[in-house]
Amino acid sequence: MKPNEYPWYDRLKDGPFGRERKPTERQLLEIEKRIASRSGGRRRRPAFLPIAACVIILATGVGLFTVHKQYGKFEIGKSDGRSIVSGHGSRPLEVTRQPSSHNKYPSYSTIEDRMLNSIDNFNTVKGSYRQFEHGVTQEVEFEIAEGDSPGSYVRVKKTDSSEYTEWVSDGQYVLQLDSQKKEYIRHLSGGPPVKPEGPRYYKDERGNNNWVGRGDPARTSVAKEVILPSNFTFWMIDADTLQPTYSITGTETFLGRNAVILEGALGDYIGSKFKATGYKYWIDSETGILLKLQLTDDQNQIPFSIEMQSIEIDIGVDRTKFSTEEPVGWEDKSSGRGAVQIDGS
Repeated sequence: MKPNEYPWYDRLKDGPFGRERKPTERQLLEIEKRIASRSGGRRRRPAFLPIAACVIILATGVGLFTVHKQYGKFEIGKSDGRSIVSGHGSRPLEVTRQPSSHNKYPSYSTIEDRMLNSIDNFNTVKGSYRQFEHGVTQEVEFEIAEGDSPGSYVRVKKTDSSEYTEWVSDGQYVLQLDSQKKEYIRHLSGGPPVKPEGPRYYKDERGNNNWVGRGDPARTSVAKEVILPSNFTFWMIDADTLQPTYSITGTETFLGRNAVILEGALGDYIGSKFKATGYKYWIDSETGILLKLQLTDDQNQIPFSIEMQSIEIDIGVDRTKFSTEEPVGWEDKSSGRGAVQIDGS
C-alpha cells in the first residue's frame, strides 16, 4: 500500500490535525519510510479492534450500560444509578448506566428506597431497641406483621420505671393502653394507607420542600421510626439542594444482620433540635430497617441514639398479642372517638 492511500496521512500532510502542527518535509519522509516498511506483505489489523478493546475496557472497568432506542435523548448515570448527564442529542439513543456487580456497597438510590419502603421487604419482624434522648432511656418491644394481614404489638417503658404504654393493632382497630392511669383508648384504624407514588421529596412550583412519608398498615406507633425509617431518610437530604448529605462508609455485622453504615452532617433544623452536628446510621441492607443510630455533637458526645437489642425477621409472630379487646377493670377513654390516626401509623 502506498503512503497516500492512508486518509489520515493525507490530512496530516495537508495541514494541522487536531492540535498537531504541520510536519516538516523530513518528518513526512520518515513517516513514508515507516508506512512502506510496515505494509510490505503484512496483514492489516481490522480497524474496529482498537474501538472494540476500548468498549470492553469501559464496560468491565466502569460498569454496564443499557441502550434504549428513544429518539434524540441520552442519559448517562453514575455507578450508583444517579444521573450525571442528561439532555437531547442528535442520535436516537438513550443510554442508562447500570451499577456494576463489582460495587462494594449498595447504591444511594437503592438504600434510600429500602428505607422509605422497608415494609415491602419483610412479612414479620419482632425484637426490641433502646432509645436515648436528653438523659432518658426508653425500652421498646415490638412484634409486627405486614402484608395481607397486618397487625402489631408495641410496648414502651422507661428503664427506671415499671410503668408502660402499649399500642396494639389487629388491622381493623387500634388499642392504646396506659398502665399508670389504667386507661385505654380503642378506635378504628382508619383503613390501610396508600403507598405513595412518584418522588418522595421534591420542591413544588413555589420552591417549597415536600417530604412524602408513608403510613404503616400495621399501625406500629413509635416502632415505625425503626421499622419504616422514612423520617431518618429525610434527615439525610439537604433541604436546599435536595441532594444526599451522607456517604456510605462501610458494612458491619450487627445482631447477625448485614448493616450498611451511612454517615453525614445534620441540617440546621434537626441539628439545633437535638443539639447535634452529625449522624451515623446502621441500616439493614436487605430490608432497610434501622438497626442503630447515633447523633454526635462538636465534642463527639451522643445526645440521641437508637440501638436495636434484638431482631428476628420473617420467623413469625405471636398473633394473640394483636388482640384489641378492652381490658377488664380499665377506664375507657375512647367514647365518641371515631377513626383517628395515631403517632407513627
